Amino acid sequence: MDEAEHRQLNDSLKGVVQIFLSEVQPNFVQPWTKSMPNSGTGSGFVVDRKMRLVVTNAHCADNARTILVRKNGDHVKYEAKLLAISHQIDIAILTVHDDAFWVGAEPIEFGEMCHMQQTVDIVGYPIGGDTVSITRGVVSRIDFTPYAQSGGESQLCVQVDAAINPGNSGGPALSNGKLVGVAFQGLSGEEASNVGYIIPVRLLKKLMHHFIECANHQGIKTHGEVRWAGATSSNEPLVILHPFARFAPQYQPAENPFLRQSVGLPEALSGVVIRAVPPVSNLHEALQNNDVLTAIDGVLVGNEGRVMVPPLQPMDFEYLVSLKLVGEPIRYTIYRNGVKMEVSTIAENPPRRIPLISKSPYVPYVMFAGLVFSPFSRDSAISDEPFEDFVVKKEAEFLLAHKSVQYSHAGQQCVVLSALLPHSITIGYQNISPFTPIYKINNTNIDCIADVARAIAACKEGLITFEFCTDECIVLPVKEGLEATSEIQVDYGMASVFSKDVGEVLVAAGLTLDIPEVEIKPAAEESGEGGEGEDEYEDVDIDQEELEKAFEAVLDNFDENGGKPPKQGKKGKGGKWKR
Repeated sequence: MDEAEHRQLNDSLKGVVQIFLSEVQPNFVQPWTKSMPNSGTGSGFVVDRKMRLVVTNAHCADNARTILVRKNGDHVKYEAKLLAISHQIDIAILTVHDDAFWVGAEPIEFGEMCHMQQTVDIVGYPIGGDTVSITRGVVSRIDFTPYAQSGGESQLCVQVDAAINPGNSGGPALSNGKLVGVAFQGLSGEEASNVGYIIPVRLLKKLMHHFIECANHQGIKTHGEVRWAGATSSNEPLVILHPFARFAPQYQPAENPFLRQSVGLPEALSGVVIRAVPPVSNLHEALQNNDVLTAIDGVLVGNEGRVMVPPLQPMDFEYLVSLKLVGEPIRYTIYRNGVKMEVSTIAENPPRRIPLISKSPYVPYVMFAGLVFSPFSRDSAISDEPFEDFVVKKEAEFLLAHKSVQYSHAGQQCVVLSALLPHSITIGYQNISPFTPIYKINNTNIDCIADVARAIAACKEGLITFEFCTDECIVLPVKEGLEATSEIQVDYGMASVFSKDVGEVLVAAGLTLDIPEVEIKPAAEESGEGGEGEDEYEDVDIDQEELEKAFEAVLDNFDENGGKPPKQGKKGKGGKWKR
């Protein structure tokens, strides 16, 4: 690195910040409560001083209770507020109200889309120390890659051979002192070495431009000095962004000549064969099975489903769709029975019946007699099986049972048994696996979590039958089930046996769950022992010599870890994303 490069890099460090996050995530197994608080650190950088904007990763601000930022070279932490978030490209936009933070803070200048073998510097605060870290590498690949924060939805991505470790997330990737990307994930394990990924600056530029448009549309002034007076929360974005688009129809590569012949594709052309279009897609009426998609916005699609967009290498045609925001115009060229057609529409990202991620800070749920139901999303999967296999398995189970039921509207959900809380009334049903999709309740189809509450509330006496997609069922008496519901509610400290949104649905429908009240007795009264207001303790003999040995063992362990208590962590698995 020559003197000029060193000076440029040092100037850029004035805009780098360290992120301190305190988060509380939803609890998918016990949705009436939240998971235990957690804390972590990440990196970020200033992008606009007048507008008071700081950029970091979405996973450095997701489910936040508090977000603190500290400038490079400073010793003071300042509270930040969330302005906008995009889980799809793992970007969060923050602001800091305190004027003192902006003294000496310099925005990092945006560069251009990087190219192969371009030198990049990854700047941030990874594990291993408290001061800023800089690692250097080159761009080794530009591809269409799954983003971990989005649940696996792919986007344009730049691979570098510079080290990207936990704590680097959200830090700038610089080239000649200018921003070319944002560090966000890496590939860990024995099979990978120095495989890091950055979000290309092209996507960040598009998101920042869209952020200004959305803020203006919401009546927020974005010229001159901006104070973002409405930004008061660390976990609720002030500005709501449009999602990036995706190609919803299912398709098949047309590499086989007999397949191309069967759909009437002229010999000189190439493309992919449309096999199914979801009813929730705006292409449902425009495209048909066996249509051949040959071009997007005039860019030709190859038989293997790849496109050429110089100077980039050939990549999946869905990349062209993913660069657009929902609502932007897009044009598809198709051939139907050998006849060319143009389909002009708007880019979309229709909802999936099983979402890739749950974007809500809480989990909708219904509990009856220990049976806890909630909507299934891929990030709610908890299993010892490989993650992808688990998701495929659950989707297959659901689709097998619902093969005659189409996903016809956006409000449909895959509702699962997320937990079975023990009670004598459910003895013998423990063999039903967690996250098994429910199909019917008393012969009523279940399309969403509200259907579960309505079906239970409508059943006033006799037996209630829960049918699952695995052809298993749970049959319970309604009256005793309501009594068990009340007992379990008290045992688990639930404020309610259903989430707020489900309760609103019941009120609107004029339905109630007739749950009997349970009398809570004092502990002394239940046990029949001990006097009023008195605690009894049993004297325990302590071996002084054994106690001293145990204390010495703790001190030895403390010394071996450099004056710090031993840390526990999960072992990494080969080929798994890390953020």
